[in-house]
Amino acid sequence: MTVTNSQSFPDRVLGCGRRRWPWLILASAVVVAAWFSPPARGLRRHFTVHDLYVQAVGAYMARDIEASRAIFSRIACDFGTLPVGALAELKVAFLVYDEDRDLERAESLFKAFLTRHPEGVVYVPQWPSNDYEGELELVAWFFLGQIAQERHRDAEALRCFNRVLEIGSRNRANLIVAEVESRVRMMETNLVH
Repeated sequence: MTVTNSQSFPDRVLGCGRRRWPWLILASAVVVAAWFSPPARGLRRHFTVHDLYVQAVGAYMARDIEASRAIFSRIACDFGTLPVGALAELKVAFLVYDEDRDLERAESLFKAFLTRHPEGVVYVPQWPSNDYEGELELVAWFFLGQIAQERHRDAEALRCFNRVLEIGSRNRANLIVAEVESRVRMMETNLVH
């Protein structure tokens, strides 16, 4: 291709004849419009939350609990309408329970989760992970029962665990339901004796 001064800018830069460059501009406009379309924004949003979630888990695995908590909090705030946002909300409550050992605050966070999501949220990972998969309210009710049990409020713990069993799970391999079934049997046996 020989470039001469008589060629227009698109001809020189794009290497195409005068008749083709309007089509290239049109194609570029379509690509830009597609990038800003609602489906593309949704896709970018999923990629963003995935990257943040990976960062939060990485921080937790590296024992940087405060960084993990901050990222999970951001996910819960910025992506609360997505199931992963609800999962992040539970992760923050779990960190308060497990890392801070602040049972009172953890209890209020788990209760707040149930209040904010009365119709329930089902979390199914959109990427391979070892995360909990299923009905997220089961997690909240399980930890409310666990906290009550740790505070020796067995009747309340039993009520929370029975709520898990009432809700149930579509996932037959749900570990929370299996654990609760075992705990309820033990608790009922101890109440009889």
